[in-house]
Amino acid sequence: MGAIRNKKVHPTVEQRRNNKVRINGWSPPIHPLQITAWFFYFFFAVLYFGVMVPMLPTSMYRWLAAAVNGVTYFFHFVIHLTSVTVNPADINLIQKYKSRKKLSPNPFDSTKHAHVIENQFCYICEVTVHPKSKHCSVCNKLFIGCVITAVIGSFFITIVSIILIVAFFKKDSWLY
Repeated sequence: MGAIRNKKVHPTVEQRRNNKVRINGWSPPIHPLQITAWFFYFFFAVLYFGVMVPMLPTSMYRWLAAAVNGVTYFFHFVIHLTSVTVNPADINLIQKYKSRKKLSPNPFDSTKHAHVIENQFCYICEVTVHPKSKHCSVCNKLFIGCVITAVIGSFFITIVSIILIVAFFKKDSWLY
């Protein structure tokens, strides 16, 4: 007796692709991982500041732990908001969409082209692109590198500042 195997029919790339271009992380449709990330972000804040800090011994350490982690949490929150709000699109694509009101790119025909971007031209967005540009199939957007590249300077400055502040206030520091 053989079991009947259920064949799953997967949608084609054209069916899965959004018709609208996402401007930033606030543009619909919201991805389930975004909701999960925001949930855990606030969950761990409530867990730490509502449970862990009050359980510390009543002394300077409680306030020091709350202050240091509060400042770190605040910087993380600002960088997170910046990375969600920034528009990582290729500059040619931004200029194209500013000049005309159409925000829905053309569908990609894989019978005509092997790749979405060939010879620095995106066939979905119909613009000449930067050599490092990619086209995201989830948000249907042409972008250069990653969102992190837009906020890496702020992140680097924050980390270096924290290291210098800690080194300055440490008694056997090389900054004295």
